[in-house]
Amino acid sequence: MWPLSADAQKALAGTHDVALLAVVTDPNGNQLATLDVVGGGVVEDETAAIRRTATMTLATVDLVPAELGDLLHPLSGNELRPYRGVNIPPPPGILPTAPGGTLAPLGVFRLSKPVITDTGSQLTIAITGNDRSSEIARHPWTGPYTGAAGLTVPAAITAILNATWTGPPLTYNLYPSTVVVPAGTVLGIQFTSTGVSAQSGSTSGGNNRWQDCVNLALSAGCELFFDRQGAVVMRPVPQPNTVPLSFSFVEGVTCTMTSLTRTLDEANFHNGVIVIGTGVTVTNPDGSTSPGTPVTASAYSTDPILGPSGVEGSCPIFITDETVSTVPQAQAVANAQLPLVLAALDETAFTATCNPGFDAGDANGITRARMKVNDIYIGAAVTHPLDVVTQMQVTNRSFAVAA
Repeated sequence: MWPLSADAQKALAGTHDVALLAVVTDPNGNQLATLDVVGGGVVEDETAAIRRTATMTLATVDLVPAELGDLLHPLSGNELRPYRGVNIPPPPGILPTAPGGTLAPLGVFRLSKPVITDTGSQLTIAITGNDRSSEIARHPWTGPYTGAAGLTVPAAITAILNATWTGPPLTYNLYPSTVVVPAGTVLGIQFTSTGVSAQSGSTSGGNNRWQDCVNLALSAGCELFFDRQGAVVMRPVPQPNTVPLSFSFVEGVTCTMTSLTRTLDEANFHNGVIVIGTGVTVTNPDGSTSPGTPVTASAYSTDPILGPSGVEGSCPIFITDETVSTVPQAQAVANAQLPLVLAALDETAFTATCNPGFDAGDANGITRARMKVNDIYIGAAVTHPLDVVTQMQVTNRSFAVAA
């Protein structure tokens, strides 16, 4: 949750004056221009390969990019920084010296795809931006990488990102995990005896450096992403019982939630996780190494009805991870993933008055008696609109009705 002021939170609960701002900055964060945005939105989705994406429709028609140095050219290295908040009038008797407002940053986005449309009578510019993980992902490995082996997961991630990132130094906020990347771990392109390149392991990310870093974080029971301010965050996966309640939507005249949908889908039901760690290596007599026997670990629901001994029986999902070489590591991954899949048949989604402080991973309480909903959920995806009319859309992580 972005820490908006108490006055801003109070204003957002009722009729308020929306504040919107979108700026373009150079790679060093220096502001180059303010954009006149008439539509679009910012999506944060904890399940997406690129966690944050932005779309903007511009009213200004003199920014059509054509040359590499143009403001909105996708190879310029420039970034989009949208903000949303609320204008708060000054106290009575005090003359404002500047427009009041409390703004929350919605992300830092690399310019990805400007689309210019000319109908003859009207020209529009629509731009798309992806968070900084896209810049890491678009630089594939060009050979085997052994540098992660033997490092702690935070140190390995930092080394990979620093070696890939071409802009100013990144800011890190990494959970101090002591999990060590197994000896012998090789990321990146592998070469066979026939000369055909292949990416080893089924979870190696398709030669994607960012996905490899995400998998390393997962081996420590954590998630990895770029936050609202473009910093790298690694943290334990948020759970309803481990993070404070950020938002409450209780039915009544003051409730800012305008609609709620609840979906029960048997196809999404799982009650366990089985992790297969393929990072085990053995040393041969000649000093070379070979793959060893994979290690496994599992985590299951303990609910007597919806657990593996209940009415549905055992319905696990399987995760193969080449960064895992010990049973404790495999168990950490299984424990971290279990809450994400437990009883995934119960999903809620809602629309509400936009609160720009809402993040994926925030705990939100929902009470709607006739829908039999009175629980705490974790937001999995949230869309913040970049106009003054459209409402915020939130999809909650499937609720763990089984424990």
